[in-house]
Amino acid sequence: MIKNIPPPPRMRTIKEALNEIRHADPGTSITEHMLRRLILDNAIPSVKLGGKHLIDLDKLYDYLSGQDCGEGAAAPSPRIRKIEER
Repeated sequence: MIKNIPPPPRMRTIKEALNEIRHADPGTSITEHMLRRLILDNAIPSVKLGGKHLIDLDKLYDYLSGQDCGEGAAAPSPRIRKIEER
């Protein structure tokens, strides 16, 4: 018999994750666009499956509460870049 198996991560699509957040906080300002931006900036880890991104819901909540997201997450890339002079 196998013991001490950790529970599987609660993976959700972007829309499913947003629905869970809205269920917990109906007045939330978090949008689908914001979640997509967090994924593209590697602020939260995700897994791409076909054309969909799956988010670990617990890691998303960690990020939103100011905690470290853990492995795979990096600080968002800067938006401003230097333009070379000619």
